[in-house]
Amino acid sequence: SATPRVEVGHTETARGGAYFVEDNGAGFDPAYASQLFKPFHRLHGPGEFEGLGMGLAGAHRVIERHGGEIWAEARQGAGAGFYFTLPA
Repeated sequence: SATPRVEVGHTETARGGAYFVEDNGAGFDPAYASQLFKPFHRLHGPGEFEGLGMGLAGAHRVIERHGGEIWAEARQGAGAGFYFTLPA
C-alpha cells in the first residue's frame, strides 16, 4: 500500500479560489458525493473506518453559514479531495 499522504492548500477552481484537503486514501464513488455532507451518513461500512458521519456535515454547516461552498471530488480507491470557498 502507498504511504499515506494528506495535502492542504489553496487552488484556483472553476468556482474561484478554494481551500482544499486532499489525500490518497480509499476515496469514494463520485456518484455519492452529495451524500457525504448529510449527518450520520457514511459511504463505507462501520467496520471499515472509524467515525459517526458527523465531521463533513459539521464542516458543511459552518462553511454555508459563512456564505461559502463545500464540495468533494474522488475516485474509489484513489483518494479524495475536499474543497471549500469563503467570501472575502
